[in-house]
Amino acid sequence: MSKYPEKRVVHITHHVDLNIPDSDIDHQVFRCGYFGDLKNALFHNHLRDKVDFVNTNETTSEWIEKFQLYSTHYVLRSRRHSLWNRKYWAGFKPFLKGFVAARVGAVVLIEKSDEEAISYLGNDYPFICDSRNLSSVRGALDDMERSFQSERWYRAVDAVKLLKAQIAPAQLRAELEALFFGAS
Repeated sequence: MSKYPEKRVVHITHHVDLNIPDSDIDHQVFRCGYFGDLKNALFHNHLRDKVDFVNTNETTSEWIEKFQLYSTHYVLRSRRHSLWNRKYWAGFKPFLKGFVAARVGAVVLIEKSDEEAISYLGNDYPFICDSRNLSSVRGALDDMERSFQSERWYRAVDAVKLLKAQIAPAQLRAELEALFFGAS
């Protein structure tokens, strides 16, 4: 923005697949799930006792109904090797899993280095993992479970509700109108 001050800049929040039911999870049971390609899930082979890993690379979409079964979504991703240059993928990946979790009302565990997640949920979001090592991630998941239904837990729920409002279809429509028609 500061590099081209004469250019108009409009923020458009990423939208969520509207096939995912818009709901609010009943936070009566702590249950953590990961939704996506399992090879992208950080430590997926070591956390099966803590996280249900739901593979979304299936030919059916029955997994969509499972979103509402989880009060917590595990959204930590691994860095992968590229098939072409054998270097680790270290580029930007949008906070899409967080947006999906917000659509169904699930709390997320985020990584301290995920600037986009922190920009949406806030620096004071209660469940931020400060390391990419397995013991730290396991400890953060244990902490989330111990904090379930506490005041701290409901601060996270409130942050997720604010994010949900930012990804609502009406909000996206307003952002697109601002882009195309200059509305604010």
